[in-house]
Amino acid sequence: MIDVQNLSKNFGDLEVIKDVSFHIDQGDIFGIIGQSGAGKSTLLRCFNGLEPYQKGTVIVDGHDIGNLSKNELNEVRKEMGMIFQSFNLLNRLNVYDNVALPLQFWK
Repeated sequence: MIDVQNLSKNFGDLEVIKDVSFHIDQGDIFGIIGQSGAGKSTLLRCFNGLEPYQKGTVIVDGHDIGNLSKNELNEVRKEMGMIFQSFNLLNRLNVYDNVALPLQFWK
């Protein structure tokens, strides 16, 4: 479950997310669409704590992402998955080993 309430994110004077609210129930399929530069990736990065935000709340599976310590956030991230736009695959590893690498880190 993801619950976003009144989320806002700025990069300096540029407001990229403005007062966004929505709720996604467990098992729902939810799409985020928009033009390049609209803030889709930034929104997703707020979900897993990779981007701090200026206002609002992001609750993921009952955890308030903005109020977690670094260790608590790392524990929550173990249950998340994210595919980045730039894949950053390791050339020395095959596909299987690249996919398995995070699983090895988290044991």
